[in-house]
Amino acid sequence: MPRKQPLLRGIRSCILKEMTHYSVVSPHVFAAIKSGQRVIEPRINDDAHKAIRPGDLIVITNRTTHDQVVTKVVGILRFASFKELAQAYPPDKFGVHDERDLLQEMRRYYTTDQEIQSGVVGIKLHALKQHKTAAP
Repeated sequence: MPRKQPLLRGIRSCILKEMTHYSVVSPHVFAAIKSGQRVIEPRINDDAHKAIRPGDLIVITNRTTHDQVVTKVVGILRFASFKELAQAYPPDKFGVHDERDLLQEMRRYYTTDQEIQSGVVGIKLHALKQHKTAAP
């Protein structure tokens, strides 16, 4: 009779396995992430972003060209507001010149009500090296 594996072992491997998430961004944000200039991606802390954990992968897609870069989540930063997040880290970590640029960018995508209701998250990213496949 085959030996049964403990149920916890299977559950643990499912819990610890990295997940892959997908995000579409503007061309200038894509370029900053791909080049490594933008290492913190600010977002509303909604249900989709609450699921992201360190070690997960995020496939970032350029909204215009549909080019992609794979990033690894290396940290999660939780704040009550984009202003608090922006004040906690230098602007170059977000790929912008100053705090005002970041806050203006966030207002294009999120309302103040969304920010108050959900809080915000800074997803610390590391762009992985992209290997080109050789032509057959």
